[in-house]
Amino acid sequence: MTETKKMFEKHMGLKIINFIDSGYADYISARTLINTNQLIQGCILANTALEKYFKAFMLFKGDNVKKIHVLNKLTPSVFNFDHKLKKVINEEFINLLTLAYLYRYYDDLISGYNLAIIKRKVLAEIDYIVSELEPKIKFSSSELNKKTTKYDNDVQQKNSLLFQNNYILNNINKDNFIENGPDVVNCTPVSRQFFNTI
Repeated sequence: MTETKKMFEKHMGLKIINFIDSGYADYISARTLINTNQLIQGCILANTALEKYFKAFMLFKGDNVKKIHVLNKLTPSVFNFDHKLKKVINEEFINLLTLAYLYRYYDDLISGYNLAIIKRKVLAEIDYIVSELEPKIKFSSSELNKKTTKYDNDVQQKNSLLFQNNYILNNINKDNFIENGPDVVNCTPVSRQFFNTI
């Protein structure tokens, strides 16, 4: 391998790691907001977090990454590289986050609708997606592989921001977790699976 190719691969590797690190920071922030019942704000940050994870995965697989923030426009590229992710990524949840992100400004809200976010369903979905995406990116360069992800560090240290209401890391049955006291908040029109009408 030429020195130029090594440098390019290292540069791309670091770019991917930056996407993952930034996505993880947004994920933890989203979890914190959701756990404190600021659900629409949490969904907006969850969208941003998964956008960065998806872009990291696309770069890792050699795809070009466009500057778009519409999450459901990124999923086809992600599925093209790994069809198994169709079983991991709930497209209705992705559509919910996409819509939440689009409705981040109150002057854009559609009048006449009154729906509610189910807190534990949102937490369960984002926790599952992140837990499945994190281990999928492994580098051939031993130098890059030595970098432990922030997610891995927080799992090892049992960071409460990651573990609070995380059914996966706390070994709780998903259905039992969701049924155990869903918190809701008035919000904008979105997917029926994750939102209940009031």
